[in-house]
Amino acid sequence: TFLVKDAIQETLTLVRASAKMTRVQCVLDARSETQLSARRSEIQQIFMNLMTNAVDAMPEGGTLTVTVDEESTAGKRWLKVSVQDTGTGISEDARKRIFEPFFTTKARGKGTGLGLSIVQDIVQSYQGLLEVESQAHQGTTMTVRLPLS
Repeated sequence: TFLVKDAIQETLTLVRASAKMTRVQCVLDARSETQLSARRSEIQQIFMNLMTNAVDAMPEGGTLTVTVDEESTAGKRWLKVSVQDTGTGISEDARKRIFEPFFTTKARGKGTGLGLSIVQDIVQSYQGLLEVESQAHQGTTMTVRLPLS
């Protein structure tokens, strides 16, 4: 069991170094002191992949905002973490395929196409949900919901 915002802060610190080079501002909005009973390394891997993709989507710079919150729906409590960028967005065609292993929109040699596939597998292993909202040239928000016991 660990404090989610601490694990995400550590991950964001790692991402911030590459983000600085691309003039991406990184913001953590922690609205919750949620403790999560999970493998910290797996949770960090989810957000490392999502944050790295977000930074990659902003080659001209922009803002990466990570929001940590809690919500209750259908009698369940959820940890809700959103990773939002102001980048290029994901086309509708690509959006249908982004979770497929080896699918990538990145230049040859720049990505394996496994990041989101791995993220989805980890999220599902915790009976969580992964949501994508994106519009061309208006950025992308990836939202992860993990059930809290």
